Amino acid sequence: IDIKSKVENYYDVSRKIDLSKYVDDLGKDGYKIINNPYPDANNFYALYNRLLQEEIPIVITTDFLMYNYQNNLKGVFDEIRRSTFYKTVWNIYKDLYDKASKRYEERLATRGTTNDLILESRRLETAYLAVILKLLTPSADQINQQKTLNSNHKFSSDEAIYYDFTLPSYLEKDVGREVQLIKKLNQVQKSPVFLYPRNYAEFVVPTEFRSDAKLNNFYLATKWLNSEFPLYFKSDSCPDCLLDKNDWLINMTSASYLAKDMSDSQASKNQWAIIYKFISYFTGLRQDLTFLEYNRAFQDIYGANYEVEKIFSRDTITDLEIVKIQDKIAQNKFSEIEGSYSRKEGKNPLLGMRMLQEPYWPNEYIFNHLTGSKMTTLELPANKKQQQTACSGIRCVGTAMDVINIKSPLKNIPKFEIETNYNSYDFEMQGLRDYFRGFNVFTWNTNIYWSTLDIINGSMAEDQSLFPAYMKSDKWLNEKVLNTALGTWVNIHLPRDDIAPAISNQKDFTKLRPICELPNYIEPNIDYLNEAIARNKMLLKMMDVLSVSGETISAALDLRDMNMMFEDIIKLNKKNLNGDILSYNDCIHIKSFVGKEFIGKTNAKSFSIRLNKAAMNESLNGVKLIIIVFESGGNQIIAMGPVFNYAEGIWH
Repeated sequence: IDIKSKVENYYDVSRKIDLSKYVDDLGKDGYKIINNPYPDANNFYALYNRLLQEEIPIVITTDFLMYNYQNNLKGVFDEIRRSTFYKTVWNIYKDLYDKASKRYEERLATRGTTNDLILESRRLETAYLAVILKLLTPSADQINQQKTLNSNHKFSSDEAIYYDFTLPSYLEKDVGREVQLIKKLNQVQKSPVFLYPRNYAEFVVPTEFRSDAKLNNFYLATKWLNSEFPLYFKSDSCPDCLLDKNDWLINMTSASYLAKDMSDSQASKNQWAIIYKFISYFTGLRQDLTFLEYNRAFQDIYGANYEVEKIFSRDTITDLEIVKIQDKIAQNKFSEIEGSYSRKEGKNPLLGMRMLQEPYWPNEYIFNHLTGSKMTTLELPANKKQQQTACSGIRCVGTAMDVINIKSPLKNIPKFEIETNYNSYDFEMQGLRDYFRGFNVFTWNTNIYWSTLDIINGSMAEDQSLFPAYMKSDKWLNEKVLNTALGTWVNIHLPRDDIAPAISNQKDFTKLRPICELPNYIEPNIDYLNEAIARNKMLLKMMDVLSVSGETISAALDLRDMNMMFEDIIKLNKKNLNGDILSYNDCIHIKSFVGKEFIGKTNAKSFSIRLNKAAMNESLNGVKLIIIVFESGGNQIIAMGPVFNYAEGIWH
């Protein structure tokens, strides 16, 4: 169309944002994604509010809705950790500590400080549990000293009393030093408790948790729970293993005590399973050995009522017994795509019991299949120099588009075609697609990584013929829909932004009539929203079944409020798709979605995936602006809204 003559508000908008450079594209395609013209409004809410100030009709973008949906989920998880899991973890491990310390003290009283395997293993278990409790104990500056003030970011005086733990004198030196290293040292050093080197930089608390006392401490405790009780000791067949045989025996015996103690307490085991499930759903957890597999292995070998002291007596724990135990535990197999450590190359030093497995998303699995020596560059000299994914003639790093390409094959994207121009790429990609065909509705809802990909895949496969003209082209699919998909995928990996109600001295845009003289718009996305609503309902049901919702009322309310908002948007969306004119009240309703809040604090907006000697940096810094020409009541109107500013950097 002729934008200048046919679009109702072209000249009004162009006086505020120069559209002259985009006239041809808007006339031909009906939309255009441009750089944000307001550098000081560099997030979704800020840019929407700037558009409202300028009295430019807005479009509620799918990008904004997915950002909102994901940010809400992250907030729900933070609230669950803060309100429910903190106390539960404390209670579970305090009960285990009381049992372990009593057992250690009884043997210490009868044996004294002799070189005794059972004594040392009991001490290690006690020290391990004591570290968890010390990390959860609030420091003085984390306690709210003013009783009249309530703060979610600090402990109340009553909570400080409840979460108080004093080390016994026999643990002060090593546990005290361990806690000090966790909180202060960002380098590799020998662990005073585990006696093997570890990188204490792993305990650096992410910025978004540091100002919240409970989330700060909970993060440190869960990182400690990721600690490994190694399955193998240092030998010719495992030169990189962490401990020599003597230290390993103490460590293994301690792991056996811990596995049995947790397994014997049905209440603790059930509560820990709930926490494990939620952490796995929201952050992903590597699938590998936990106390369950250790306990099961000992029961299979020595019977249901096995006694750790008898198994690991220095008189009975022969090399043959050690190998039998190791082999039995190693027989446990887990899904590679869910992070299982390799068992193909014999004794892996990473194998061992962790009370909580490490955070894991399947990027490592996906990109390892799509890179490596098998993927050599095809002989196309014109494209070779342009391949960012290549180094020394092989595909050494991937691109985020690989992830989308698995379920939604990407076509007619020259940049992507160049980056897939390798021997074996099509073969390996087909292997991944075959694997994903085995996913069912339960698999896709295992965690938010898979459920988000499922939502993305649905949007990429939507029937474009049902949508307005500007959405029916491959260009829209490969520019706008793909950008939304990539931004949504990146945002899974990023921390939550702090969203706050608009401050009172801000202009109340919902009461100004002029901003509704022209209608606004909602990007057609009903399938997207229905999927998000269904998954929120699933999560609410899971919270009810696992008895979490009662203690985290605000988290459940947040999920319900999000669904109500999405349901309202769906109703308005259907009006748009039916060609109905939105009313003044509809206009005000839409503007209230974006004008009533602002981002108080923006957290990290990029993350990296390292592969071999190369890396991918995935970024969502700031936002871009989409201009859409839509029809309402026979008039053509320009509306604008923020979209993800997705960017990928690859370096070797």
